[in-house]
Amino acid sequence: VLFIIDLIMNYRTTCVNADGLVIMNSKKMATHYLKSWFAVDFVTALPWQFLQSLLKTSVPSAAKSLRYLKLTRVLRMAKVAFHLDEYTKNGPLSLMLIIMYFIMLGHLIACGWFWLGRD
Repeated sequence: VLFIIDLIMNYRTTCVNADGLVIMNSKKMATHYLKSWFAVDFVTALPWQFLQSLLKTSVPSAAKSLRYLKLTRVLRMAKVAFHLDEYTKNGPLSLMLIIMYFIMLGHLIACGWFWLGRD
């Protein structure tokens, strides 16, 4: 649910054009978001566990392959790392957000190692 809320909120996030001007026009912000990080955020926001439980009964092999798609959430960490300079300019609250993202990244990596060790 939080990923879907984030997806919606990113449509309303301002961006900076090549001249360094902040774009506040809703249409231009949405267009910029659709061209940049929308695909990553959309794939991340899909409820993979729900889809996996639906497919588990009908197509077990497809349900197994959906487990790999959950790893797309790691791409969100790349998004944060890409914009690290912009986030640190806003003060300690943004820095705490970055720390939380990297804690989440460590958790996802640990989950990946756990998944590799399972039968």
